[in-house]
Amino acid sequence: MDSENDESPSATRRSYLRRGVELSSIGCALSTAGCLDSLGGSSVGAGTSRISEQEGSELSADEFETYVGDMRDRYGDGGPWGSGGADLDDGLSYRGAWTQQVHITEDGNPYQGDPDNLLVTSDNVAALYEISGKVDENGKQNFVMLLWSAARIPDEKRGGGPIEGTPVVSRIRPGVELKKFTEEMLMYFPSRRRNGDAVPVVLPPGTSFDSSYPLHQGKIEPVAAETRVGEEGVYAVEWTGEYDRQQSVIGAAEVRWDPKETYNFTWSVELEGGRSRLL
Repeated sequence: MDSENDESPSATRRSYLRRGVELSSIGCALSTAGCLDSLGGSSVGAGTSRISEQEGSELSADEFETYVGDMRDRYGDGGPWGSGGADLDDGLSYRGAWTQQVHITEDGNPYQGDPDNLLVTSDNVAALYEISGKVDENGKQNFVMLLWSAARIPDEKRGGGPIEGTPVVSRIRPGVELKKFTEEMLMYFPSRRRNGDAVPVVLPPGTSFDSSYPLHQGKIEPVAAETRVGEEGVYAVEWTGEYDRQQSVIGAAEVRWDPKETYNFTWSVELEGGRSRLL
């Protein structure tokens, strides 16, 4: 398993939800899009979930396992745990998972189920695991927060004529923001830019997991202005490029809070794509 010991980039905190719409319930699905002109262009979709222990997990452990299997069938080694599958018994205990979808449509309106209007779509999950036996001197428990997002062009939309341009994915950005001062962001992975054919799935010390996922094109890196360790920490990881198939992003953050208190965090996803501009 690859390890990352880079210093976390310091950053000025800014509004983390600048393009999302905060929702009070968990497990929500939201799709937005800007208008695309006939010569091609780009549009942004965003979805946000406010997640609280008081409301519980959207998916049970069995339901999450089924979801991971379904996404692996859809994305192959780009599924939620990459090439390593979902065998995480060593050192990790499942606490919950939440899903949402974000879409970009041809006409810029929210997706209403019409496949002819769907241009770019994404599946997303945030999963929370407790790191067994990893407790600090104040009794705070350490957790792993997995962020997975995968975007794709529907099969029937691949290609494109000389007028409308080729549908492409250009940016995928999942992120998390801790909402309580008693919650701490300790470290995050990846902590630096990644290029090449594959990106390792790196988890915090105290866990054992060997996996990677394909990087078809572009680069993956933390978003410096949306990443900060410490109390009420934030972390966002982003893929940027221009690809006409499917691309995944997997990020992991080690967080800590008092297990006697309920957790409260915001998970957001941004998706950008559209039709490539004509030369």
